[in-house]
Amino acid sequence: MEWLKKNAKWLVLVLLLLGVLVGVTIYYKMFRRDPVWVEQQRNEKKKLDDLDRLLDKQGDPNAK
Repeated sequence: MEWLKKNAKWLVLVLLLLGVLVGVTIYYKMFRRDPVWVEQQRNEKKKLDDLDRLLDKQGDPNAK
């Protein structure tokens, strides 16, 4: 119990930092948009899919 009284301010500081870390993590997971690199990958994939679709249309006259 004496150890707790001696180190109470450090314990409070560590718990506060852990709370902030957990809060920031939850915020970023729930409310933040995807990181820029994820968006870039998605756009790149969309471009490639569009290009594939265009090439398929040119190769096959019956393609949609």
